[in-house]
Order: sequence, then structure tokens, then C-alpha cells
Amino acid sequence: MSLFNQLVGGGHESVAKSSYSGQLGMTNAIGIKSRTFREQIQDQISYHQARITDLEGVLESMTPEVEKFVEAIQKVNG
Repeated sequence: MSLFNQLVGGGHESVAKSSYSGQLGMTNAIGIKSRTFREQIQDQISYHQARITDLEGVLESMTPEVEKFVEAIQKVNG
């Protein structure tokens, strides 16, 4: 399922509703507030920005020796 379909479908909420066959959704039963489409997009942006920051940190801390080692392992597994 594409990211857009997940967001439009409400993500976890659509799963909760289908599992109760149209009855009270699990999200309401356990007190989780439904997220708006805008909030879901903002959550995705925040998640990916955090991942980018982590990956940039790894890239900046990598020494030439480690980089050569990782590339050699990739060739062996490749």
C-alpha cells in the first residue's frame, strides 16, 4: 500500500474499523485521538527528518578505513 493510501485511509484507524466490522473503532475504544491528514503528513516529515539526521551523523563519523571495510563487505555479499 502506498504512503498516500495509508494516509488517506487513516493508517491504523482503517485497520481498527475493519476489525470491528463498522462498530466502535479500536482507536476510540482505547482513547487514541484520530489524526488529521495534515498531522499525519507532519508526522511523516518529522520521522524522515530524524532518520536523515541520524544517517548524516553516521556518514560524518565514518572514517576512510570503516568506509573501505563496509564496501568490501558489500562486494562479498553482493
